[in-house]
Amino acid sequence: MSNAKPCIECHVRPKDLPRQRCTVCALRHEAIDVQVAECRRRLAMIPKPLRVKRSKAILAAAPAGTSWCAACQTFRDDVDFGKSATRCRACVSAKTHGAMIEKVYGLTPEGYDELLALQGGRCAICRNRPGKKKRFAVDHDHGTGAVRGLLCSNCNHDLLGAGYDSPPKLLAAWHYLTTPPATGLWVKPEDGLIAPEPVSASLSARGDAGGLFVVGGAGRKPTPPPLAATAATKPEHPAPLGPTMLLPVGASRDAHGAYRIYVDSAEPVPGF
Repeated sequence: MSNAKPCIECHVRPKDLPRQRCTVCALRHEAIDVQVAECRRRLAMIPKPLRVKRSKAILAAAPAGTSWCAACQTFRDDVDFGKSATRCRACVSAKTHGAMIEKVYGLTPEGYDELLALQGGRCAICRNRPGKKKRFAVDHDHGTGAVRGLLCSNCNHDLLGAGYDSPPKLLAAWHYLTTPPATGLWVKPEDGLIAPEPVSASLSARGDAGGLFVVGGAGRKPTPPPLAATAATKPEHPAPLGPTMLLPVGASRDAHGAYRIYVDSAEPVPGF
Protein backbone atom coordinates (compact mmCIF):
# COMPACT_ATOMS: atom_id res chain seq x y z
CA MET A 1 0.00 0.00 0.00
CA SER A 2 1.23 3.49 -0.83
CA ASN A 3 2.55 5.61 2.03
CA ALA A 4 1.82 8.84 0.13
CA LYS A 5 -0.07 11.49 2.05
CA PRO A 6 -3.56 12.52 0.92
CA CYS A 7 -4.04 14.93 -1.95
CA ILE A 8 -4.04 18.57 -0.77
CA GLU A 9 -7.22 19.21 -2.76
CA CYS A 10 -9.62 16.28 -2.34
CA HIS A 11 -8.02 14.94 0.89
CA VAL A 12 -9.15 11.46 -0.15
CA ARG A 13 -6.92 10.03 -2.87
CA PRO A 14 -3.16 9.75 -2.32
CA LYS A 15 -0.80 12.29 -3.86
CA ASP A 16 0.67 11.46 -7.22
CA LEU A 17 4.24 11.96 -6.06
CA PRO A 18 6.20 14.12 -6.45
CA ARG A 19 3.14 16.35 -7.01
CA GLN A 20 0.98 17.55 -4.14
CA ARG A 21 -2.27 16.52 -5.83
CA CYS A 22 -3.68 13.18 -6.94
CA THR A 23 -3.95 12.42 -10.65
CA VAL A 24 -7.63 13.34 -10.78
CA CYS A 25 -7.23 16.72 -9.08
CA ALA A 26 -4.03 17.52 -11.00
CA LEU A 27 -5.89 17.03 -14.29
CA ARG A 28 -8.37 19.70 -13.20
CA HIS A 29 -5.54 22.25 -13.34
CA GLU A 30 -4.32 21.31 -16.80
CA ALA A 31 -5.18 23.24 -19.99
CA ILE A 32 -8.75 22.63 -21.15
CA ASP A 33 -7.54 20.85 -24.30
CA VAL A 34 -5.65 18.38 -22.12
CA GLN A 35 -8.76 17.77 -20.01
CA VAL A 36 -10.90 17.21 -23.10
CA ALA A 37 -8.33 14.83 -24.58
CA GLU A 38 -8.42 12.80 -21.35
CA CYS A 39 -12.24 12.67 -21.49
CA ARG A 40 -12.06 11.33 -25.03
CA ARG A 41 -9.45 8.79 -24.00
CA ARG A 42 -11.70 7.50 -21.22
CA LEU A 43 -14.68 7.33 -23.56
CA ALA A 44 -12.69 5.43 -26.19
CA MET A 45 -11.94 2.72 -23.61
CA ILE A 46 -15.65 1.87 -23.26
CA PRO A 47 -17.14 -0.16 -26.14
CA LYS A 48 -20.33 1.40 -27.48
CA PRO A 49 -22.57 -1.53 -26.41
CA LEU A 50 -21.39 -1.07 -22.82
CA ARG A 51 -21.96 2.68 -22.58
CA VAL A 52 -24.77 3.68 -20.23
CA LYS A 53 -26.93 6.75 -19.85
CA ARG A 54 -27.20 8.89 -16.76
CA SER A 55 -30.01 7.41 -14.66
CA LYS A 56 -31.27 7.29 -11.09
CA ALA A 57 -29.86 3.79 -10.71
CA ILE A 58 -26.35 4.74 -11.75
CA LEU A 59 -26.44 7.95 -9.69
CA ALA A 60 -27.43 5.88 -6.66
CA ALA A 61 -24.37 3.70 -7.23
CA ALA A 62 -22.01 6.69 -7.55
CA PRO A 63 -19.20 6.83 -4.97
CA ALA A 64 -19.60 9.56 -2.37
CA GLY A 65 -18.73 13.01 -3.68
CA THR A 66 -19.03 12.00 -7.35
CA SER A 67 -21.59 12.02 -10.14
CA TRP A 68 -21.91 10.30 -13.51
CA CYS A 69 -20.95 11.94 -16.79
CA ALA A 70 -22.50 9.98 -19.63
CA ALA A 71 -20.45 11.96 -22.18
CA CYS A 72 -17.12 10.52 -21.02
CA GLN A 73 -18.63 7.49 -19.21
CA THR A 74 -16.90 8.29 -15.93
CA PHE A 75 -17.73 9.04 -12.31
CA ARG A 76 -16.30 12.52 -11.80
CA ASP A 77 -15.94 14.57 -8.63
CA ASP A 78 -18.92 16.81 -7.88
CA VAL A 79 -16.65 19.83 -8.25
CA ASP A 80 -16.18 18.89 -11.92
CA PHE A 81 -19.86 19.59 -12.63
CA GLY A 82 -21.55 22.95 -12.98
CA LYS A 83 -24.78 23.66 -11.11
CA SER A 84 -27.50 21.22 -12.26
CA ALA A 85 -25.18 20.01 -15.06
CA THR A 86 -25.40 16.44 -16.33
CA ARG A 87 -22.02 16.52 -18.08
CA CYS A 88 -18.65 17.29 -16.52
CA ARG A 89 -17.17 20.70 -17.23
CA ALA A 90 -14.62 19.38 -19.73
CA CYS A 91 -17.31 17.59 -21.77
CA VAL A 92 -19.57 20.65 -21.69
CA SER A 93 -16.66 22.80 -22.84
CA ALA A 94 -15.85 20.41 -25.69
CA LYS A 95 -19.45 20.36 -26.90
CA THR A 96 -19.88 24.14 -26.71
CA HIS A 97 -16.56 24.91 -28.37
CA GLY A 98 -17.11 22.34 -31.12
CA ALA A 99 -20.55 23.75 -31.97
CA MET A 100 -19.21 27.31 -32.03
CA ILE A 101 -16.23 26.76 -34.33
CA GLU A 102 -18.31 24.67 -36.73
CA LYS A 103 -21.01 27.34 -36.93
CA VAL A 104 -18.69 30.35 -37.17
CA TYR A 105 -15.73 28.94 -39.09
CA GLY A 106 -17.03 25.74 -40.67
CA LEU A 107 -14.27 23.87 -38.83
CA THR A 108 -15.17 20.56 -37.20
CA PRO A 109 -13.85 19.62 -33.75
CA GLU A 110 -11.78 16.92 -35.48
CA GLY A 111 -10.35 19.56 -37.82
CA TYR A 112 -9.46 21.75 -34.85
CA ASP A 113 -7.69 18.85 -33.14
CA GLU A 114 -5.81 18.03 -36.34
CA LEU A 115 -4.66 21.63 -36.69
CA LEU A 116 -3.57 21.70 -33.04
CA ALA A 117 -1.59 18.48 -33.52
CA LEU A 118 -0.07 19.85 -36.74
CA GLN A 119 1.13 22.90 -34.79
CA GLY A 120 2.59 20.71 -32.06
CA GLY A 121 0.03 21.91 -29.52
CA ARG A 122 1.47 25.43 -29.71
CA CYS A 123 0.53 28.80 -31.18
CA ALA A 124 1.59 28.87 -34.83
CA ILE A 125 3.45 32.18 -34.33
CA CYS A 126 4.85 32.62 -30.80
CA ARG A 127 4.96 28.84 -30.07
CA ASN A 128 3.47 29.22 -26.59
CA ARG A 129 1.06 26.62 -25.27
CA PRO A 130 -2.60 27.46 -24.54
CA GLY A 131 -3.63 28.74 -21.13
CA LYS A 132 -5.35 26.56 -18.57
CA LYS A 133 -8.83 27.93 -19.21
CA LYS A 134 -8.67 29.34 -22.73
CA ARG A 135 -8.20 27.59 -26.06
CA PHE A 136 -6.38 28.99 -29.05
CA ALA A 137 -8.40 31.23 -31.34
CA VAL A 138 -9.27 30.03 -34.84
CA ASP A 139 -7.55 32.55 -37.12
CA HIS A 140 -9.17 33.07 -40.51
CA ASP A 141 -9.00 35.30 -43.56
CA HIS A 142 -11.68 37.94 -43.03
CA GLY A 143 -12.14 38.34 -46.77
CA THR A 144 -12.60 34.70 -47.80
CA GLY A 145 -13.47 33.02 -44.50
CA ALA A 146 -10.63 30.52 -45.02
CA VAL A 147 -9.20 29.14 -41.79
CA ARG A 148 -5.45 29.74 -41.50
CA GLY A 149 -4.48 28.20 -38.17
CA LEU A 150 -4.72 28.42 -34.39
CA LEU A 151 -3.23 31.38 -32.52
CA CYS A 152 -3.05 32.63 -28.96
CA SER A 153 -5.01 35.80 -28.25
CA ASN A 154 -1.85 37.92 -28.23
CA CYS A 155 -0.79 36.85 -31.72
CA ASN A 156 -4.31 36.78 -33.12
CA HIS A 157 -5.54 40.10 -31.74
CA ASP A 158 -2.52 42.16 -30.71
CA LEU A 159 -0.15 41.14 -33.52
CA LEU A 160 -2.22 40.32 -36.60
CA GLY A 161 -5.12 42.52 -35.54
CA ALA A 162 -2.90 45.56 -34.97
CA GLY A 163 -1.27 44.84 -38.33
CA TYR A 164 -4.70 44.70 -40.00
CA ASP A 165 -3.85 41.17 -41.25
CA SER A 166 -1.63 42.88 -43.82
CA PRO A 167 1.44 40.87 -44.93
CA PRO A 168 3.14 44.02 -46.28
CA LYS A 169 2.72 45.85 -42.96
CA LEU A 170 3.96 42.87 -40.95
CA LEU A 171 6.83 42.38 -43.38
CA ALA A 172 7.72 46.06 -43.00
CA ALA A 173 7.61 45.64 -39.20
CA TRP A 174 9.95 42.62 -39.42
CA HIS A 175 12.32 44.62 -41.62
CA TYR A 176 12.18 47.57 -39.21
CA LEU A 177 13.07 45.36 -36.22
CA THR A 178 15.89 43.50 -37.97
CA THR A 179 17.27 46.47 -39.91
CA PRO A 180 16.17 49.73 -38.26
CA PRO A 181 16.76 53.07 -40.05
CA ALA A 182 19.51 54.00 -37.57
CA THR A 183 21.71 51.22 -38.99
CA GLY A 184 21.79 52.92 -42.39
CA LEU A 185 20.69 49.63 -44.02
CA TRP A 186 16.94 50.20 -43.83
CA VAL A 187 15.02 50.12 -47.13
CA LYS A 188 11.74 51.92 -47.65
CA PRO A 189 9.00 49.25 -47.94
CA GLU A 190 7.78 50.71 -51.23
CA ASP A 191 11.27 50.28 -52.71
CA GLY A 192 11.28 46.52 -52.19
CA LEU A 193 11.81 44.22 -49.24
CA ILE A 194 13.07 40.72 -48.57
CA ALA A 195 10.48 38.06 -47.71
CA PRO A 196 10.22 34.29 -47.43
CA GLU A 197 8.41 32.46 -50.20
CA PRO A 198 5.66 31.80 -51.07
CA VAL A 199 3.65 34.93 -50.29
CA SER A 200 1.17 34.19 -53.05
CA ALA A 201 0.66 30.53 -52.15
CA SER A 202 -2.76 29.10 -51.37
CA LEU A 203 -3.97 29.51 -47.81
CA SER A 204 -4.30 25.75 -47.73
CA ALA A 205 -2.24 23.31 -49.76
CA ARG A 206 -5.01 20.80 -48.97
CA GLY A 207 -7.76 22.88 -50.53
CA ASP A 208 -7.90 20.91 -53.76
CA ALA A 209 -7.95 17.61 -51.88
CA GLY A 210 -11.06 18.23 -49.87
CA GLY A 211 -10.56 21.64 -48.33
CA LEU A 212 -10.40 20.63 -44.68
CA PHE A 213 -9.23 24.08 -43.60
CA VAL A 214 -10.35 26.22 -46.57
CA VAL A 215 -13.88 26.77 -45.35
CA GLY A 216 -16.42 29.53 -45.16
CA GLY A 217 -17.66 31.23 -42.04
CA ALA A 218 -21.31 31.47 -40.98
CA GLY A 219 -23.49 31.98 -44.04
CA ARG A 220 -20.56 31.54 -46.43
CA LYS A 221 -19.82 28.81 -48.91
CA PRO A 222 -16.41 27.15 -48.79
CA THR A 223 -13.90 29.27 -50.69
CA PRO A 224 -11.49 27.57 -53.12
CA PRO A 225 -7.82 28.41 -52.70
CA PRO A 226 -6.63 31.30 -54.88
CA LEU A 227 -4.85 30.53 -58.13
CA ALA A 228 -1.12 31.17 -58.35
CA ALA A 229 -0.23 34.57 -59.71
CA THR A 230 0.81 34.81 -63.35
CA ALA A 231 4.36 35.59 -64.39
CA ALA A 232 5.53 39.20 -64.52
CA THR A 233 8.75 41.12 -64.67
CA LYS A 234 10.20 41.54 -61.20
CA PRO A 235 11.81 44.81 -60.10
CA GLU A 236 15.49 45.30 -59.52
CA HIS A 237 16.63 43.35 -56.50
CA PRO A 238 17.25 45.62 -53.46
CA ALA A 239 20.32 45.28 -51.28
CA PRO A 240 20.29 42.10 -49.13
CA LEU A 241 18.95 42.75 -45.63
CA GLY A 242 20.46 39.77 -43.89
CA PRO A 243 22.47 36.56 -44.31
CA THR A 244 19.49 34.23 -44.74
CA MET A 245 16.42 36.06 -46.12
CA LEU A 246 17.53 36.66 -49.70
CA LEU A 247 14.35 36.20 -51.76
CA PRO A 248 13.48 39.29 -53.79
CA VAL A 249 10.19 41.04 -53.31
CA GLY A 250 8.79 44.02 -55.16
CA ALA A 251 6.42 46.51 -53.62
CA SER A 252 4.25 49.31 -54.89
CA ARG A 253 1.38 51.47 -53.71
CA ASP A 254 -2.08 51.49 -55.24
CA ALA A 255 -4.18 54.61 -55.84
CA HIS A 256 -5.22 54.64 -52.19
CA GLY A 257 -1.67 54.39 -50.87
CA ALA A 258 -1.93 50.74 -49.80
CA TYR A 259 1.09 48.49 -50.26
CA ARG A 260 1.08 45.65 -52.76
CA ILE A 261 3.84 43.06 -52.68
CA TYR A 262 4.93 40.34 -55.03
CA VAL A 263 7.56 37.65 -54.97
CA ASP A 264 10.02 36.61 -57.66
CA SER A 265 8.27 36.61 -61.06
CA ALA A 266 4.71 37.00 -59.80
CA GLU A 267 1.99 39.58 -60.17
CA PRO A 268 1.20 41.76 -57.14
CA VAL A 269 -0.78 39.74 -54.63
CA PRO A 270 -4.33 41.18 -54.62
CA GLY A 271 -6.32 42.15 -51.59
CA PHE A 272 -3.56 43.82 -49.58
